[in-house]
Amino acid sequence: MALNQRGSDQNCHQHRRRHRKAAELQRSEPSLVQVSDVAMRWGFSRQSRFAQQYREQFGELPRETLHASAGG
Repeated sequence: MALNQRGSDQNCHQHRRRHRKAAELQRSEPSLVQVSDVAMRWGFSRQSRFAQQYREQFGELPRETLHASAGG
C-alpha cells in the first residue's frame, strides 16, 4: 500500500505541475513573455520538446495558449 500511495503522490505532483505550466502561459502577456522563457523556467532546454509535451498534455501548442490569453 505504501508503494501505491507514493505513486499516487507522484501523479498528483505531476498533475499540479502541468497545470501550473498552463496557468503561467494563460496569465502571461504575449508582448512581454516568450514561450522559450516559460520552457526554460520549467526545466526544458529545448523549446521543441516543451511544445511537444505541452501539446500532448493540453491539446494545443503553448503559443496558442499564450495568445488566447490575450484574446487572440
